[in-house]
Amino acid sequence: GNDMLYQLKSIIAILSLPVLVFSSTPDSTDQSLNKRALLFSISKLSLNSYDGSTLSYMMENSKGHTYRFSLSIIGDFEKRNFDYDYLTMNSDFEPTDTTGTENVEKEHDYDITIGAYKIWRLEPHNNFRGFYGLGPFLSLNRSTDDNEYDYLKESTNIQHTTWEDSKVTDFTIGTKGIFGVEWMINQNIHILSEYATSLYYRFYKKDYEGETYTLGNYRLDGDNRTYSTIDFSSTVRFGVAFYF
Repeated sequence: GNDMLYQLKSIIAILSLPVLVFSSTPDSTDQSLNKRALLFSISKLSLNSYDGSTLSYMMENSKGHTYRFSLSIIGDFEKRNFDYDYLTMNSDFEPTDTTGTENVEKEHDYDITIGAYKIWRLEPHNNFRGFYGLGPFLSLNRSTDDNEYDYLKESTNIQHTTWEDSKVTDFTIGTKGIFGVEWMINQNIHILSEYATSLYYRFYKKDYEGETYTLGNYRLDGDNRTYSTIDFSSTVRFGVAFYF
């Protein structure tokens, strides 16, 4: 009741400022520059995704408003099987015992992040121009892990079986402020350096179940936890924008 109402008010408060910002007046821009750009980060002399995103796109519309949009989609789906058989022999190389293990691991993980930011660009000075921006973002991560482990030693008939199932939901929604400088090498290539700070609401939930069987004994394990928080974070990025 009260916790849900508090969380709803927090989300509305965090997102209210970008709503006002997106309806603001046009920024002052150099009309001779191209209107669209793709952004990439520079790390160890290689180009990578910018703003932690698969795609980061900036545009200026007909009314003179400049926006940056980011989208990130990451997925990981794996299944691994491990089978081991150990054969014990005597001095005459005759089999005396067999031990077998089998391990099956399944992992499903996906992460989606989207963001939209209003950008104000200042007047250029000696091929350098400052900018700042603000906008909302949200991300959702879902992951599941299923593990099964079986062990059998024939001579003693010892059997050990373990099963684990884990599900995690991690949801974040917030507002990000951006402050930076771009070096306009030419009309099509700009080097960016910026500082970004975020205020966000995060909801995390984990459900875990496990079962172990050894020598006729069963043990059940469970771990279910849920928490939410409001926090700040910041990061520094160095990148390049290709205008077209």
